[in-house]
Amino acid sequence: MSNQYTNVENAARILAFIQTGAATAPSTEPVLEDVLQELADSLGASAQFPSLNGVTPGTLKASASVVVDANKAIDVFKVLGQLQAGSLSVGATGAAIVGDTLITETITSATPAQERLLRSELTLNPATTLAIAANSSLAGIRGFLQLNSGKSITAGYLYGVQGKFTGDGATIAVGSDHVAGVYAQMSGNGMTVTNGHVAILICSGQSLPASSNIDAIYIESGAGPINSALKTILNANYVFDISEQNVTNTMAKATSVAVANVGARGWLKVFVQGAIRYIPLGDGVS
Repeated sequence: MSNQYTNVENAARILAFIQTGAATAPSTEPVLEDVLQELADSLGASAQFPSLNGVTPGTLKASASVVVDANKAIDVFKVLGQLQAGSLSVGATGAAIVGDTLITETITSATPAQERLLRSELTLNPATTLAIAANSSLAGIRGFLQLNSGKSITAGYLYGVQGKFTGDGATIAVGSDHVAGVYAQMSGNGMTVTNGHVAILICSGQSLPASSNIDAIYIESGAGPINSALKTILNANYVFDISEQNVTNTMAKATSVAVANVGARGWLKVFVQGAIRYIPLGDGVS
């Protein structure tokens, strides 16, 4: 392509295109791409101005260009190093983030609005009913940590997901509101439940070995003393609903030679092996 203009003229034409947002020059002028190429040719460094030819809108061209489509969307983008953004949206096809990712924010307002540093939402809206494929699940967010077969760990902590609140040196006075390291919620207004295991919080072991070092739930208070190991404010049929799995009478029994009248000092109503039973309470120790 012959150089029709001087470098100064090309620079001025490019600046005019940028300021007006025009995709092309007037009909008597070449398109912006040609202007860039002319400038590159005149500088003798055409490799520094890769062509947009062959780049499909919404995709990337290696060592060349990024061209968004009409919706300002791009197909795949790989970021090496630091990514800074006011907000980041990840589509249904997913995204891979390799390495340690730190998302931080500091709130200095004394009366901040609702804030979610990381928010993940999954909305289910089938035509009628929903039937998830076998051995599959749907999750708003999932943490997964794997120790490969044949490997071992001799020290440290492993978490699939960790929630932690730190209030060292702080004062908490929130009345009836809540402060927690991990907070589980479930809303079911108008919901109908006919079967299944439905709970606000579920702990599910999978193929666990027989071991006295494995617990379904493990609680330790640290310092303390704290108020209680478990506090409930419930409207429930039972304090506990206990069933054993694949064994009989190793954890709880529904029959015994215990005292028949347990109401004098109070009792706890529990559900043991499909039967209602009562744990007697005393009002003193000796």
